[in-house]
Amino acid sequence: MTNGAILNGRDKIRKVLQNFIDKGGSQEQIANSYYSTLIENLDCDKTIHKAVEVTSGSKLFYQIAENDKIDNIIVQEMNQLPDEVTFIPINILMYKKYPETNDAISMINKNYDTKNKMKLLSKKDSRFPMEKL
Repeated sequence: MTNGAILNGRDKIRKVLQNFIDKGGSQEQIANSYYSTLIENLDCDKTIHKAVEVTSGSKLFYQIAENDKIDNIIVQEMNQLPDEVTFIPINILMYKKYPETNDAISMINKNYDTKNKMKLLSKKDSRFPMEKL
């Protein structure tokens, strides 16, 4: 995904979410079940910013939703507009425990924004292993 596509996708998401909010009710709840991009939910020490950027690449701009049902509803609405985005439904992420070593820092041990008590590490699903992020 190019930088332009990422920015266009971000604008498209904002438009779709605002439509859900304007409709109110259960549609507004859909918007409230969207947690923004991975990069906006990730917090790490400044000394490893470049390493995180290089190893994660465009995956930092994956969109986070509470679950795959919310993901699908938002994507269906977005498919009516140009550009593309990639979603990460929290309910199907898998946590992997990495060995302790002085040679590397596990990013999974870093702080994450816990908006609405994100269940980032609570579910396991082999279709989306955490190490692929």
